[in-house]
Amino acid sequence: MAAPLAQRLTGTRSLLASVVGVETALAAFSCAAQTSPSSLPPPNVGTPELRAQLTPREYTTLSSEMAGRIDHVATRVGEHFHKDDVLVVFDCAQPRAQLAKAQAVATQADKTYAINQRLVALKSMGQLELDVSAAEVQKAKADVAGAEAVASKCSISAPFSGVTVDQKAREYQYATPGQPLLDVLDDHAPRSRTDRTVALAELAEARLRFPAHGR
Repeated sequence: MAAPLAQRLTGTRSLLASVVGVETALAAFSCAAQTSPSSLPPPNVGTPELRAQLTPREYTTLSSEMAGRIDHVATRVGEHFHKDDVLVVFDCAQPRAQLAKAQAVATQADKTYAINQRLVALKSMGQLELDVSAAEVQKAKADVAGAEAVASKCSISAPFSGVTVDQKAREYQYATPGQPLLDVLDDHAPRSRTDRTVALAELAEARLRFPAHGR
């Protein structure tokens, strides 16, 4: 009788040990489920988050510097261009005529001054007349420079390489001084502007978030 009783006690102890083992395993699994990756804090908790926006390095509105009819617009919205490309051309018949007239007057003044120099050398003219003719030469040169300045405004060149983003005037339209014609920007390597200044080490760890609309 003693041997069967001992065997039953041994079997009972084994069953209890199995139950305890199962309960321990269930408890461990429940703990692991509560600390799943989805419930863990993100790895970048505490990392500073910066708002930033992209801005072009160059952006401007090209305006008319003269009164006149627009003969040709060489760019359209979305088209790219290079620096110094001619983008707008005006009707320049009158400014060119004024330049030609100023150049002719300057040529006449130069010849008159040269003749007066010879007359002064021959004692046939006084110094005062020679000085007056010299002043006429300077005046004619100034008129030529002014006419050239006006004629140079007959076309508008690109100040930088970029793209046209808005066209505010059309061909054959009469433009006035200061009238906006084109909006252009440099779309090469835009700059990133943050909301605040941060240390380089902090910036290296930061996650940049680019908003859809600039602030």
